[in-house]
Parts: sequence; C-alpha cells; structure tokens
Amino acid sequence: MDFDYKFLPTAERDIEEATDYYANISFKVLKSFNKQIDVSISNILRNPYFQKKVQTG
Repeated sequence: MDFDYKFLPTAERDIEEATDYYANISFKVLKSFNKQIDVSISNILRNPYFQKKVQTG
C-alpha cells in the first residue's frame, strides 16, 4: 500500500529553516541533513503505523 504524505505547515517551515541553517555551515552538513530527512520519510512510509513505546519509571 502506497501512502502519500504532506508536511504540516509548521513542519515545512522548520525543515526550511533547518535547511538554511545547515547550508550556512557547509554543503557536507546540509547533504547529511537532507539524507536523514529522506531516510526518516522512507521509514515512516514503509511502516506508517509503527510506534515507539516509551517506558517510564
């Protein structure tokens, strides 16, 4: 089953701000950030119902 995705406007702005920030540091850092975004999106699309359980105490 294929899923389409759309970022919330706040998330989209956050990604744009982070992209600008990392671009000012270096191209290598920006490239790494973009790769992590792509991997994260791929993981979510591959298994959209996965939830990490947080243990307290």
